[in-house]
Amino acid sequence: MKKKAKKDNSAKQEAKARKKEEKIRKKAEKNEEKSKKKKEKAAIKAQKQKAKQAAKTKKQEAKKSKKVSKGGKSGKGGKSDNGEGKKKLSLKLLIPLLVLLLAGGALAANFVLGGKEELIPPEAYTIAEESTIVLDSYLEEGGKLVAFTLQEPEPAEGEAPQEEQKDETAADEAENGEPQPVDIDAMLLYDYEGVTPAALEQYVAALQAEEQGFIIVDENYKAVEEPPVFAAPAEEAADDEKAADDAESAAPKLTDGTLLLAREASVEGRLFLVRLTWQEEKGACTVEISCPQAAFPQEPMMNTGSAMDYVERMSPADLGLPGESMDEYHTYAQGGNVLIDGKVFRKFTVYSVDEVTNTNEFVGVFVMSGNGRTIYREDQETGELLPIK
Repeated sequence: MKKKAKKDNSAKQEAKARKKEEKIRKKAEKNEEKSKKKKEKAAIKAQKQKAKQAAKTKKQEAKKSKKVSKGGKSGKGGKSDNGEGKKKLSLKLLIPLLVLLLAGGALAANFVLGGKEELIPPEAYTIAEESTIVLDSYLEEGGKLVAFTLQEPEPAEGEAPQEEQKDETAADEAENGEPQPVDIDAMLLYDYEGVTPAALEQYVAALQAEEQGFIIVDENYKAVEEPPVFAAPAEEAADDEKAADDAESAAPKLTDGTLLLAREASVEGRLFLVRLTWQEEKGACTVEISCPQAAFPQEPMMNTGSAMDYVERMSPADLGLPGESMDEYHTYAQGGNVLIDGKVFRKFTVYSVDEVTNTNEFVGVFVMSGNGRTIYREDQETGELLPIK
């Protein structure tokens, strides 16, 4: 009877597991459909932007032609030349203001007009339609933005230089009050002073949070597991402490370093990058924002056997489980893969081992990415996938 009860219980568990697996499959298909629609919307948006740019170029060419025609008619007297000179002068004053407005809002007005020595930080670091949080929110007392640079892309062959294009469009942008966004191939550089290790640590943690979605990568855009080091080693800090006369010098000092963070951009085939470069001297830090044509490298996916070996080498804590070793558990691969946001995940079940009866006790169902870096646990009541790693 006992064996029969166990068999019945096992059959129920298997039926329940199959039911949950079907739910996850349907959910994955739904997610895949959403991802597909998102890509289609992005493609339509890109086409609209291209059409808008073509219309703008046509308008600029028409204006340029009209301007040349006017210049020919006004060649007789000096009055016309003088009026044109005034127009050029006003445009020259508008251009740098508009350029900085593209990248920093109120920052531009103060910087160009020289109203204050300290620059007002932007609300967000923005290129085209990509945007992320600013370092300024995490600065401690004494930390400040000291310089801003906009590096514009080189004009493509046959295109007019950026400065000429600005001469033609600055007046229109000023009238509309809506300057065009920074070109997707541009680069923004924000220079800071008085940056502390704690400020950088908090800022990087915020960039890696789910809301921002950045990951730390190397120069080939491959994910880096090892966390960055912002503070000088303890020995150096101790020497500084001895030489200091006040408690302020006991604070951790920056150690020279650089860090690259990336996430997929909304434009297919591009990454949105935040590069941090910091130095001990003056607590200097440069935040470089760009959106190059690049992609995360495709990593080989583990086969079923390798995936199970990988799980068995993990610590139970990696799965949110108690215990010292996975030897205390039995893991079994489940057939079929799960698609989440277009990526393949493998499903496996974990059982604890009853040492007295040597039987399996159901613990949970998990899904793991092909490279083992992302793991979810399935809620047995709702079928929801809860992130663990």
